[in-house]
Amino acid sequence: MKRLDYLVGQPEEYIIKEATEMLGEYGIDYMKGYVYCGDSNEAYCEIADIYYDMKADMEDDLKKALDAGDMHSYAINVHGLKNNAKSLGIDGLADVAYDHELKSKADDIEYCTSHWPELLAVWNNSIKALSIYLRAMGVDKGFDDIESEDIEYKDDEYEESDIDMLFDDDDDELLNDVDFNEAKDNIRTLIESGMSDIAEEIINELIDETDNPVKIAQLRSMLN
Repeated sequence: MKRLDYLVGQPEEYIIKEATEMLGEYGIDYMKGYVYCGDSNEAYCEIADIYYDMKADMEDDLKKALDAGDMHSYAINVHGLKNNAKSLGIDGLADVAYDHELKSKADDIEYCTSHWPELLAVWNNSIKALSIYLRAMGVDKGFDDIESEDIEYKDDEYEESDIDMLFDDDDDELLNDVDFNEAKDNIRTLIESGMSDIAEEIINELIDETDNPVKIAQLRSMLN
């Protein structure tokens, strides 16, 4: 029987392969989030856990601002949601949140109200996906409808070539694939959310992965 926490204690390469497939079924680009998190599944898991736990309060803040017609507060909160989603590779939610951000900044409350169900649906989809991932990593977040499968982990369950395909560029090229300004924006969001330790870890990882002096200087300035 495949345990729901079957990724606990497995090699990083195997976790990457499984998480990419698992989250990809829900439209989440795990590898993009993995790179944002300093090429660390541990950091990705920790941020995903926090993202999950913040959902109820963040949704409540957004709905209260929307019901009150407070588009300024709504724009600030939905901007944070967009950045959080991007840091985990949840591009579908990030795109919808960005539309809400633009419309709220334009005081278009009608758009934000009529498209609120869409935002919530995409958001809930990402929460369910991360619940499955987190449970596989040993963090139980509920959703009792998750099914268990008959499968036994074997050391040869993946081929090295499969993993090589995920990292077919060198580290600096991987860093360049991510919009650098967006990466910094996500790091700032982590710092503002009280996750400075994770932000510092990601910054140091990114510094190690690039030889671009301008990027290094900008990243180091964020440590101050």
